[in-house]
Amino acid sequence: MISRSEALNLLKSILKDEDKLAHSIRVAEMMENMARQFHLQSEKWYLTGLLHDIDIPLIGNDWSRHGIDAQKILAGLLPDQALIAIKAHDRNTGIKSDSKISKSLMFADVTDNLARHVSMEELREAMQTMNFDVLKKKLPNDLYHLQVIADFVQQWPEIRI
Repeated sequence: MISRSEALNLLKSILKDEDKLAHSIRVAEMMENMARQFHLQSEKWYLTGLLHDIDIPLIGNDWSRHGIDAQKILAGLLPDQALIAIKAHDRNTGIKSDSKISKSLMFADVTDNLARHVSMEELREAMQTMNFDVLKKKLPNDLYHLQVIADFVQQWPEIRI
């Protein structure tokens, strides 16, 4: 498995957008935190989060390739379970995976993306109360992302961000 420093260097060599790079690092940190809460392999989870968007500069506007192209870049560098999670993390591919790492990657990615529009406090409160009305008002066109969060929280209510 690739090391953190090698993974970050690889990511920086392909993903030049500073905002996307910062997003990948935040997702990696969330993934590592969740893995620890689940008592799973935090290094694998961190790397999965870090590298999940590595293919964005390569796909143009063809979002059906997002994750699939990443899997091609990362083959042999990450375990199969991590590659499947990366391939399945974006709904546009049509690829589904119900593994804990896959669902957690979707959750971390969505959570970080939503945090650009609502505060983390609002996200945490919605997750704790399972009341997403405030978020729905602020994000009326983003119900898919809210559903990802609701599904995750229902399945693993003990996990906190």
